[in-house]
Amino acid sequence: MSRERAVAAVNLGKTDRIPSFDGISSHPGFIAEVSGLDPQQDWTKTVLRCLRKLDADVIGAGVPSYGRTKPARFTASEETEYTKGKAHTKMGFGTTTWTTDFPARFPDVKAVLDYDPLVEERMPVEEIAAGFLAKHAEDVAFYDSRVLVSQGIYKSLFMWPVMTFGWEMFLLAAAEEPEAFGEVMDRFATVSKKYFDAWAEVEDLIIFSSHDDLAMTRGPVFNPSWYEKYVFPWYPKLWKPIKEKGVKIIFRADGNMDEFIDDLAACGADGFCIRKETNLKRIADKYGDSKIIIGNVDTRILTFGSKGDIEEEVKRCVREAGDCPGYFFQASGDIPYNVPLANVAAYFEACEKHGRR
Repeated sequence: MSRERAVAAVNLGKTDRIPSFDGISSHPGFIAEVSGLDPQQDWTKTVLRCLRKLDADVIGAGVPSYGRTKPARFTASEETEYTKGKAHTKMGFGTTTWTTDFPARFPDVKAVLDYDPLVEERMPVEEIAAGFLAKHAEDVAFYDSRVLVSQGIYKSLFMWPVMTFGWEMFLLAAAEEPEAFGEVMDRFATVSKKYFDAWAEVEDLIIFSSHDDLAMTRGPVFNPSWYEKYVFPWYPKLWKPIKEKGVKIIFRADGNMDEFIDDLAACGADGFCIRKETNLKRIADKYGDSKIIIGNVDTRILTFGSKGDIEEEVKRCVREAGDCPGYFFQASGDIPYNVPLANVAAYFEACEKHGRR
């Protein structure tokens, strides 16, 4: 493993090969296969041996906490179940719960516009920071400084209304009452700023992910002018305390982000973590010498393709961005537990073979 390689790439320095951003977090079967151990018998030893054999570089934000989450084995039919207004999505290392009772809480636009997240999010910055400090220290200790630990925030701004109101009421309120909904966005931003301020208290961060799914697979959810008015003015303010510590901000998002890359760069993003829908070559050509670029490997090919297909996908990413000093391999959305073991192995073999510089 090479934390040093990851740090060099983050700072746009020379590396012996293209580093990898962890992609095995949701695949306990592959961890067991590579390590030769049973994750449920010795969790720590199994994970560290796997990462060492893969020569992994970065463990990313949003990854289940290996030292605190017990691995589980699920069949495809058990992937998602709905109970009492909540969807439970089983990701291989436990269960992620998403609230789905939006109509009960927000039956109309007025309820959306009246909502004040500050009523529910009352915890002071100092208390939030204490929790983040403890979490990061535990993560770093678990990995024994063998990999670069990246933290992050999932709900930077846009994801707050998505996950609070649900898509239907979010879109309806924003369309019917744009100015009033803009005030709601400001309230969410005030809450989000507390979390960014709290993470800024963690002294040894090097890279930090700011996540917001601003787009769908075909492009922006709203007219780009909406983001220019209600979202982008906030990002520099949210990121400022972390950036002032010298930490690199990576903007992470699903969907086709082509429309927004320049805007995010102007906001101060130090890099982009992108999925297959976004044009990797275009970003590499314009920002390859100045920004960190992560991802773009198509997980659909890993799931359904042949070994040859997987190798060609890795080679495509190398052709388009392999010369960029800050480029990292990462499969879009990491590697789900339903990707065949042979295909996961083929992916890492292709990265090793074609990622040498």
